[in-house]
Amino acid sequence: MMKSKLLLEAMHANGVPILRTNFGRWARKAAITLVICAAISPLAMSDDQPDAEKPITDFYISPYGSDSNPGTKEAPFSSFKKADSVVQAGGTVYVLPGKYNGYTAQNTIRIATSGVKSARIRWIAETKWAARIVGHVNPANRLGWGIVVAGNYVDLVGFDVTSNANMGVWVLGTHVRVIGNHVHDIPGQAGCSSYGASGVEQGNYSGGYMEVIANVVHNVGAGGPGSCNKYHGIYLAAPFDNAVNNISYRNASKGIGTWHAATHNSISNNTVFDNDVGILVGAGDSPCYRTCSADHMVVSNNIMYHNKTIGFWQYSKAGRHNVYTNNLAFANGVRNVLLQGDCRNAAVATCNSFDKAVYADPQFVDPTGNFFTGDYHLKETSPALKAGGVVGAPPTDFDGRSRPDNSAPDLGAYESGEQVAKKTN
Repeated sequence: MMKSKLLLEAMHANGVPILRTNFGRWARKAAITLVICAAISPLAMSDDQPDAEKPITDFYISPYGSDSNPGTKEAPFSSFKKADSVVQAGGTVYVLPGKYNGYTAQNTIRIATSGVKSARIRWIAETKWAARIVGHVNPANRLGWGIVVAGNYVDLVGFDVTSNANMGVWVLGTHVRVIGNHVHDIPGQAGCSSYGASGVEQGNYSGGYMEVIANVVHNVGAGGPGSCNKYHGIYLAAPFDNAVNNISYRNASKGIGTWHAATHNSISNNTVFDNDVGILVGAGDSPCYRTCSADHMVVSNNIMYHNKTIGFWQYSKAGRHNVYTNNLAFANGVRNVLLQGDCRNAAVATCNSFDKAVYADPQFVDPTGNFFTGDYHLKETSPALKAGGVVGAPPTDFDGRSRPDNSAPDLGAYESGEQVAKKTN
């Protein structure tokens, strides 16, 4: 019988053609080949995978969006909560300009989803300082904050944060980076509440590894410098917290301070002025109480200028292994430097030393007492130029300029010269 008399009957099952043969091994092989080709040809003939198989990693938020939207730039979500529920490790949430309400009785801006070391989650204001987070008092307890970062390996970049309560940015996660934000005008509770107030605060004393980088933090505490010793600009309170390249001013107590379980902290290349105290190193209270020790701390390359009482203060429960080097302290009201603390029952009354210090006018371009009306870059004649050291020095400055690899860096948040900006992660 001739092969041309082969009968093929086309059947369909679930939309895929199946060929049924009446005769011979050759026919069965031909049918199988046709079935395979029919099944795979839509994918094999194209380099693109179906859209459903491409995971969405980046999302957008706008005050004018809707949480029923897909979260694209053209159709953004409206809330941090919705974006936090869908973003995954390695993803980015872009926040479009506008006002976002922080803590109220009905709403909390809280980032809870975690990234991982190799794939952080980034929350970025698409236009620097144009996404405004405004916190409000909780009527139940008179406390509140702008934003809570409870996830691990999270970056918060470029926001404007304020609150009429106690906190601006409250960090409860570990390995959180707070980068390039403007945090300001946080009054705290009336009467200098023991609860405290901060612009950026580490609230997880057993967590740590918070990095506070190139932020402008000011006007924490409604009464101004000296009005309350519990209201601070930047507050490090756990192991391995760091603060670099920040500008912190006009806060009621410390421009930058450490307390609670702070140890192995680094405070470098910051410019702090017109606070009550510029920078304080100490530890105590919860969770370690008598066993707390602010040890293995690095304070380097900072400028502490025109603070109301003290420029740099080593306070109680300081350890013996701290490095305070290449800092400038000038025109502070009571003392430029005060070293106290028994260093865990050391044989001497005080320990550690304030090495390679500069006690001279830093010569800012225009020190008005306000970041926005003045200019805190250094003049060409400044004694802070090339007066820094490599210990603790970050690779870039406040503006993103690279710091030199083969010469001494400048003191403070700004580096002089025309170095090309380095990319940092």
